[in-house]
Amino acid sequence: MKKTILGLFAFVCAFSGVSCSEDDLSGTSVIKPEQTTETPLDAWLYKNYIEPYNIEFRYRYEDMESDMIYDLTPANYEKSVQMAKLVKHLCLQAYDEVTGSRDFITSYFPKMVFLAVSYTHLRAHETKANLVCRLLLEKKKKHTCTRDWCRSAEKTKPTG
Repeated sequence: MKKTILGLFAFVCAFSGVSCSEDDLSGTSVIKPEQTTETPLDAWLYKNYIEPYNIEFRYRYEDMESDMIYDLTPANYEKSVQMAKLVKHLCLQAYDEVTGSRDFITSYFPKMVFLAVSYTHLRAHETKANLVCRLLLEKKKKHTCTRDWCRSAEKTKPTG
């Protein structure tokens, strides 16, 4: 038993002298933030959300803004533009009109609106009719026949 403890002590002492005593560590991070270009939507959001209401409207997907257990994807840019306009006109301006000032919104409204899409969640609530319709549309997109008789047959197919 004494030999085991003595051997373990000698082993620890031998490797303690070999430890990293003077590493040259750099002060810069290895992880670089993504560089994004400013879009017309960014300027519009600054003018219509941040300046008047102090609300940040995020449409670009950022991992750190959501729970990692969900299967999320970035929102479509065109849909983000539409959603930003809808939220402004149907929510923010409506509260402005009812309350007569922006004080209510700046005090009680969430400070960030984050857009993300969960296709898993959307498909979980899909009805049978929507599923059939989606599958037919996907099948139609894959069909790329260029023959004249094939195109004319597609035009005469009954829909419904």
